[in-house]
Amino acid sequence: MDSRSQRVCLLVAAAIAMTVTCDAQISAHSHAKPATPLTWRVPVAASGALGKPVLSADDGGDAVAQDRQGNVYPAAEQVQVDSRDGKLMGRIDAPERPIDLIFGGADRRTLFILTHDSLYAVETKNAGL
Repeated sequence: MDSRSQRVCLLVAAAIAMTVTCDAQISAHSHAKPATPLTWRVPVAASGALGKPVLSADDGGDAVAQDRQGNVYPAAEQVQVDSRDGKLMGRIDAPERPIDLIFGGADRRTLFILTHDSLYAVETKNAGL
């Protein structure tokens, strides 16, 4: 299998936005329903075709980021930290509701949390994609 056939993307579909971030391991699709936000993992073939979604976690949100270990950071009221197998590992509390997330900084270990009025930066253990 060549590297192109291993490429997958992180897909986030929320009520009003979609974000795509590509890596080389998994794909996650976060769907925010009013009462039941969920996070799904969806494999992406080399052709770009989506595989069968698999429920990853019982939380989700308006935005999501992923680190290089496969942990997923869905943002709803706060930023959850879910392992790649869907277990809640922790939470990052922000003073305001997050509307977007992105990893950055020289080592990509800074998680930037955008809200309607502010931008926050949190150092994380793992580098982001």
